[in-house]
Amino acid sequence: MRLNFSRRSAVAALGLVVCGMLLTGCSLFEVPIPANDVQAAEVEGTWHTDNGPEKRTQLELQPNGTAAWTGVPGGVFDGFASTPTLDWDNRTDYYGTWTLEQDQCPVGNDYQIVRLHVEKENKPWVYWLYVMGPTDGRSLYQWLGDPDNADRLTFRRDGNDPV
Repeated sequence: MRLNFSRRSAVAALGLVVCGMLLTGCSLFEVPIPANDVQAAEVEGTWHTDNGPEKRTQLELQPNGTAAWTGVPGGVFDGFASTPTLDWDNRTDYYGTWTLEQDQCPVGNDYQIVRLHVEKENKPWVYWLYVMGPTDGRSLYQWLGDPDNADRLTFRRDGNDPV
């Protein structure tokens, strides 16, 4: 028995697979708060990671737009490695500025990010954190490596720790 697929069918199937991959990569786990839903004053303040006391980094977002990110583990800026490795024994502090911005997923889903502008090794770096959750449980996060691995660096405020 011979299956006869046309070129059009093959292209359509490939297009469906690519669209499915894009949709999964942007919203597989938790959907960020829609754009224009959060005001800058709602993300100002002190945030910390929830990885335990030995693996804690702190982010301070000031109303004047300055930022201090202390105790940042090595490996955070390593890019899109499929298996990220955070070096909690090699920490650095970064200082710079922050803005709350609207961003867009490739499939058109608007969301908000906190964009950090810091200096690393005497070069400007930009790092962004997705804004997620309701006001009483809001968090900031960034994927570590491939989003399909579900590894994230998540920041919460005191009182917003997971139960």
